[in-house]
Amino acid sequence: ALWGTAGADAEEACCRDIVRELLAMVAEETTSGEASSHGLGHASVRALLGLSFSLSRAKICMRRPKEDSAAAVAPTTTVLVVGHAGSHVEDLGPQMDYYASKGFGVIAMTPCFFPRVIQQYQELQLSHELRLALQPGCKVLVHLCGAL
Repeated sequence: ALWGTAGADAEEACCRDIVRELLAMVAEETTSGEASSHGLGHASVRALLGLSFSLSRAKICMRRPKEDSAAAVAPTTTVLVVGHAGSHVEDLGPQMDYYASKGFGVIAMTPCFFPRVIQQYQELQLSHELRLALQPGCKVLVHLCGAL
């Protein structure tokens, strides 16, 4: 994916973006003229809820078909595995392994809804990976995971 090789630097930048957006929400609540502890509390809880949906934030994982399969050159089906709220993209490993063993290309993610900058980054990565995977004639299978 586009996350780059500077994992620690990217993680630190991600944390800074989260703090920046939280502070902007607090500033907006306190300067709106209708500031109340209720409004500020609501905004804070909403932000924390948004953060909890994806423990892996913007991370997307890909698996190509096994080298020895005919599909390794050009998979005819790509599977998009979408994790449930509160999960980490690495929790989707068994589903990814299954589809890759069947000769499918696999893209896995747990949607990130907050902060907006990280959501946009994840959407950019997903669109990039889908563009690479979806050659003419390729099908897409969407696997939505639910929580038990």
